[in-house]
Amino acid sequence: MGSEALRSYVEELLHPYSPYYSDGALNSEGMTLLKVIAREVLASRPYMKARFAKARRLRDYEHVSSLMRDLLAMIDSHE
Repeated sequence: MGSEALRSYVEELLHPYSPYYSDGALNSEGMTLLKVIAREVLASRPYMKARFAKARRLRDYEHVSSLMRDLLAMIDSHE
């Protein structure tokens, strides 16, 4: 997956009113998108596994958006 596709997925999860959230938590489609992002990121950065696990467990916007902001910064620093 290219960095543009990854960036697009990350940005989708940064919007609290996107169709990937229901009542402030990731719904099943959001969890699927998070899984796709995790697979791509963890292939090269396995040290982030605990952060993804926490985001998957809690599913709330605060934890997911914090992780997504960090991923965006990481993507930007590698371009």
